Amino acid sequence: MDRDNKPEQTPSTQENEDLAALLGLGKKKRSKKRVVAIVAACAVGVSALGGGGFFAWRALSGGGAQESAAVYRRYTVERGDVVVGQSESSSISLERETVTFPVSATVEEVYVREGSSVRKGDPLMRMNTEDIEAGLASYELQLNIVGLEVEQAKLNQQSKLLAARQEMESSEQSGALATENAALTVTQLQRAVTQAEDTLADKEEELEKWTACLDTLEEDLVTLEYYEDMAENHQMDTEGNTWSSILSDFQEYYQDTYGSIDSMDALEEEIRLTESERAQAQIDLDEARMALSTGELAAQQQKESAESSASIASSSYELTEVELEQAVESAQETYDELEDQIEEVRSLLSEDGIVYAECDGLVASLSVEEGDDVEVYIDDDTNLILSYATLLTMTDISSVYVPITISEEDILNVSIGQEATVTMNAFPNQTFAAEVDTITVDAARSGAATVSYTVNVRFAQVNELDMLEGMSAEVTLVQRAARDVLYVNSQAVNFSGGVSTVQVEKADGTTETRTVETGFSNGQYVEIVSGLSEGETVLVESAVSAA
Repeated sequence: MDRDNKPEQTPSTQENEDLAALLGLGKKKRSKKRVVAIVAACAVGVSALGGGGFFAWRALSGGGAQESAAVYRRYTVERGDVVVGQSESSSISLERETVTFPVSATVEEVYVREGSSVRKGDPLMRMNTEDIEAGLASYELQLNIVGLEVEQAKLNQQSKLLAARQEMESSEQSGALATENAALTVTQLQRAVTQAEDTLADKEEELEKWTACLDTLEEDLVTLEYYEDMAENHQMDTEGNTWSSILSDFQEYYQDTYGSIDSMDALEEEIRLTESERAQAQIDLDEARMALSTGELAAQQQKESAESSASIASSSYELTEVELEQAVESAQETYDELEDQIEEVRSLLSEDGIVYAECDGLVASLSVEEGDDVEVYIDDDTNLILSYATLLTMTDISSVYVPITISEEDILNVSIGQEATVTMNAFPNQTFAAEVDTITVDAARSGAATVSYTVNVRFAQVNELDMLEGMSAEVTLVQRAARDVLYVNSQAVNFSGGVSTVQVEKADGTTETRTVETGFSNGQYVEIVSGLSEGETVLVESAVSAA
């Protein structure tokens, strides 16, 4: 024991006897060490209730003329978790499990009542087995009917798709033929325009030729007449050419230039005739061009109409193909779904007709009683099972969660998966591990200036205790923790001059001052990094003293 705490004198025999009498030890004398051990044992019992224990150490001076007592609380060094978190009060909520039956049948026996505690696999009810067999036979018949509908849908698909393809191909062929005819018509109209252009060009060239003849015809007529006369009356010209040959050459020139025109009147008549023909050629060209323009427009419209018809026929075919495919797929899906439902029904049924619990829990409500007929509802159009018959509702105690309300000032410090702990009045001295499961994003306003959010904290492990909906619970959202560390009550640690010390009670009842290294603290407990061992006892002098 340290010098500061060690009594200056040993107590008198009478004082030891008084202390022994107080502890109920009779009149037998005890050593000082034995008395301290008993006091320590008593203090442990107090510690279980209040987190620590008191004991009195009586110090005497002056041979008994004056005495004083120091009162101490002892704390044990323990191993565990030091946690800092935010605590909220709430009540638990339990998942509800609706027990259903997949076949219309009569309830033969009911083995549970409302409030009954059941475990997974416990019998709940027994149904009529003959009704079950009849229901399964009905489902098989419905499956056969749907199977026939699938085959009918496939036959419709083949026949209607063939008709739609034929219509599409016919439309495409008609469109191609119409396009070819339109192209041929346009080609003929283009040729007519070309011919009209050539005719007009010929007439303009001819008119130009006759017009030019107006300047030469009279002179050439005189020359012709002169050559005819000379040829008739003279044999040779001065250069030795025969006038007959000269006349012949000129007549050839005249024929090439004027044709049969032999007078100005005839030439003027030819010019008027050519002008008329040129005007008609212009009219013919304008008409040919107009016909070409009209024909090209008609051909384009015919082509577009043919293409549109072909496109419509193609789209109609594709739509028909999709609709028929969907009809087949829908019928097949109905068949597959009904087949799956029947397989599920078989898996849910037992050979003895007994309905067993699928989870641990409590019976919340019964929907039927012995002798009741339960009915499964079937879709008249698809023959699919719409809903099973409801037998009872259970609370699933394996899935427990606690909704708590967090203010807007603290909600940003909460996250999905965050560690939490739950304690309950119904289960004292137990702490349940939990975690944040969901956080609502919509605010719940309880006042004009108060905004809060609901956080669901779910038990992290499967619960096996019979819990009732609404039992009170205290949730602590862990914000920081030191796991599996040595810790002691923070009151036991003295801090001075940058050094942390504790008063350790040794096995012989004496005490010593020991330097320790501390770590994380939550204000009530402090982590001991070094300097103490698990199970050691430290002392804290109380402000209360006894004389």
